[in-house]
Amino acid sequence: ELLTAFGGHAKAAGLSLQACDLKAFAQAMNAADLVLEASLAEDPTVIGTMNFVDLNTACFDLVASFEPFGTARAKPLFATEAKILHQSRIGKAKEHLKFVLDDGTAIKTALAFGTDRDFSETHSLKCQFSLLKNEFNGRVNIDLNIERFIN
Repeated sequence: ELLTAFGGHAKAAGLSLQACDLKAFAQAMNAADLVLEASLAEDPTVIGTMNFVDLNTACFDLVASFEPFGTARAKPLFATEAKILHQSRIGKAKEHLKFVLDDGTAIKTALAFGTDRDFSETHSLKCQFSLLKNEFNGRVNIDLNIERFIN
């Protein structure tokens, strides 16, 4: 509501607002808590941290509305640090990891495809992830698709 114009391209974003709205805009951005811990923000496609409680179909649909993703428009990634409640190997050759993670707001399933990494059951996990829609038996869950491990 404070922006008078916005736009950009694959490598930059731009916005305009009235000078008198600058303080309110700064307060709104700080209140949004989008500041990433430096170790989680190593990739410019990471757009922010995301609480698991907010990972729902509306969030997925909003991200999907920006498709198609590719070179000019990278798939947005989110960052998190969460406690590993459980992990297991899945896939025919056990080449994928399936986690049950808790970030303190909710518990979510996370998948890491084609990885030989291993984590202790009691470790916390720092990662960058995209959203994955899991539809099975008429139920829809939004899971984490782990793109990169930070630790």
